[in-house]
Amino acid sequence: MTSPRRSFLTAVFSVSLFAAIPLWPAATASAERSADAPDRPEPLLVKVGWDGGGPQKLLDNLDRVRDLPFDGHTFKLGFRLQNAFWKEAIPAEEFEPHRAAMRELMERDLGNARHNLVMIWCTAEAGWDWFDDDHWEAALANMRQLAELAAIGGCDLFWDPESYPALEAHFGQDAFWPFIYQDNPGHEEHSYEAYKERIFACGAGFARMLQEVDPEIDVLSMYGFGVFMDLLDEPDLSRMNQKIKERNYYNLLPAFLAGMLSEAHEGLEVFDGNEPAYYYRKAGDFYEDRHQLLTRGRRLLPETLRGEFPEHYRFSNAIYASDLYAADPEATDQYRAFFVQEMTREQQAEFLAHNVFYALHSSDRYAWFYTENDIDVYTGEVPDGMIEAIEDAKQHLREGRKYPKRISEVVAAASDAYEERARGLIARGEAVSVLAGDDLKVDGVADEEHWARAEAHAFRLPLPKEQGGYEVPMGTTLKVAHDGEHLHLLVRTEVGERSELKAPAGARDGDVWSGDDVEFAIQDPTDPDRFVLLMVDPEGVRYDAAVRPAQGEEDPEISNGYDPQWSFAMSFPDGAWQVEAAIPWEAIGGRPRNDQDLRLNACRSFTMQPGLNFASFSQVTTGFLDPEEFGTVKLGR
Repeated sequence: MTSPRRSFLTAVFSVSLFAAIPLWPAATASAERSADAPDRPEPLLVKVGWDGGGPQKLLDNLDRVRDLPFDGHTFKLGFRLQNAFWKEAIPAEEFEPHRAAMRELMERDLGNARHNLVMIWCTAEAGWDWFDDDHWEAALANMRQLAELAAIGGCDLFWDPESYPALEAHFGQDAFWPFIYQDNPGHEEHSYEAYKERIFACGAGFARMLQEVDPEIDVLSMYGFGVFMDLLDEPDLSRMNQKIKERNYYNLLPAFLAGMLSEAHEGLEVFDGNEPAYYYRKAGDFYEDRHQLLTRGRRLLPETLRGEFPEHYRFSNAIYASDLYAADPEATDQYRAFFVQEMTREQQAEFLAHNVFYALHSSDRYAWFYTENDIDVYTGEVPDGMIEAIEDAKQHLREGRKYPKRISEVVAAASDAYEERARGLIARGEAVSVLAGDDLKVDGVADEEHWARAEAHAFRLPLPKEQGGYEVPMGTTLKVAHDGEHLHLLVRTEVGERSELKAPAGARDGDVWSGDDVEFAIQDPTDPDRFVLLMVDPEGVRYDAAVRPAQGEEDPEISNGYDPQWSFAMSFPDGAWQVEAAIPWEAIGGRPRNDQDLRLNACRSFTMQPGLNFASFSQVTTGFLDPEEFGTVKLGR
C-alpha cells in the first residue's frame, strides 16, 4: 500500500541509459533502436497551463510566440467546449469560431509552434451515466467536434482524464469523476466489473471515431497506465486488480485505454503523460519509470491485447514549471517551498533545464510543460530566466550532450536544509491527556465529564500553506484522554452538511485518505522506529497499518497485515463530525513509562482541496508521516 501522505520518488536507477536511448538529432539515432520502443522521432516540448486559450489566442500573439522554444501549444476552448462529458451534445456552430481561427493558423508561419494539441476535459455533469447510450453518444459527439477541430489544424489531442467537480460555477453541483468507480452515482447499481466492460466498449468507440476523423491523430493523456506504476510489480494479477479497484483513483481509466487499444488502427499512438514526473529530482527517475511502464504496463491489459501495447502505447513526461521555477521568486506557499527558500534563482533555472532535458530525452515524443497562476507565455508574462533555461536544455539535446546531473545534489541539500529550518518554525502539538472516568463509553457523543475537562487543540495547515496565507477550510480540534487500558482520542471537525463528506474507499485498508477522513499516527513507546497508522472515514471504513519510517530515499515499511482491535464511534452534531477512538495500549506497543511522553499526530484530510489537502494537530512541513514532526502528549491524572 502506498503511503497516503508522502510521495516516495525513488532514484535507485544508476545504470546510464544513454547508450540505449538515442540522443538527437536524428543523425545520431537513425540506426539505433531503444530496447523497449520503436525508433523515436525528435522529442517535442508542448506547452499547457492556465494561460492556454483557443487558436485565436495563438493567432493574436503569434509574433511573440513563434520563436519561443515550445514545439507546440495546447488549445483550451473554455469550460463548456473543451469538456466532453455533458448529457447533451454541444451544437456544432459553437465550435465554428475556433474552426475559422484554426484554418487561418494553417495559412500562417507558425515558427516553432507547429505541433499543437486540442484539450479534452473529462468532468461529468450531474446525472451523466456511462450506461445511458444517449449520454455516451453525446460525449462522443463532443469529442468528435474537438478531434475534427484538431484535424483542421493538423493538431493532436491532449486528453485530461482528471476531473474538476469543485468548479461548480461551470459544471454545477454534483459533477463527478467518470473514471473513478466510487464517484459514479450508479456504482451502487452496477458492479465494478460491469463498469469496466461498459467503459472498455466506450474506449473502443472513441478509437473508431478517431480513425474516421484522422487516423494520424496522437492522444497524449496526462495520466495513463502509469498512474498505477507502483502496482505493476505485484505478482498476483487478481490482487493487483483488486488494489486498483480499492485505490479510488482513476480505477476505470485502464478499461477505457484497453478499449482504445482493442480498436487501435495503424497511426494511432497513445502517449502516457506520466504526470508524476512533476516531482522527479534525478535523471534516473525518468528512465526508471520509463522502463517500468514499457516493460510491465501491459499487465494492466487483458492477455489478448498485450501485443497491442508495444505497437501503440508510448511514454512521455510532465514538467511542473510553476513549481520548479515560481513566477514569484519570493513565494512562500509553493508546494515544494525549498526551491524558492533555499535555492538561488540560478540554481532553480538549472534544475528546470535539467528536468526539461531528461523529460524530453527519456520520452517517446512528448514532454509537456505545465504552468499556472500568473505565467502567460502568450503575452510575455514569463519569469526572467525561464525561457533561457528551456533553450539551454534543448541546446544540449541538439548537440548530443548530456545535461549535467550535479544540480540533483543541490536540490537534495536544499530540501534537507529547508526541512531542518522549517522544523524550527512549525507549531509542534503539545497536549496533556486527562484521566478518563469510569463512565466512559465510546459512542461519538463525548458527553462525559473528562471530555469537558480536556483541552481542545486546534489543527494547523502545513507550514508552506500557512505561510502563504491559507486557512484551515474546516475547523478541527483534538482532545486526548487515557485510562489503564486505552488511549482515547476525540476529533471534532466542522463540515457544514454531512452530505458533502466523501468516503470512497469502500473496504477496510482501502484508500481511505482519498476522501474525507480522520487519521492518527502514534509512535510505539517501546520502539521509536515504529508507529501505527489508523484512519476512519465518514462511512466508518477503517485503515490500519504498522509503519517503519523511511530511511534516506528508501520507502517506509508498511505492514497492512496489522489489524488491531481498536474501536471508534462517530456522531454528526450541529454541522460537525466527531470521531471518538479507543486504542488499546498493547495495539501501539505498550503504555508510556511515567516519565515518558507519548508522541503522536492527528490529521484531518479534506476531499479535493488543492495542494496540501490536510491539517494536523502537530504542524508539519510537507508530509504527515514524519515522526520527527509528531507532537507530544503528557499523561495527566
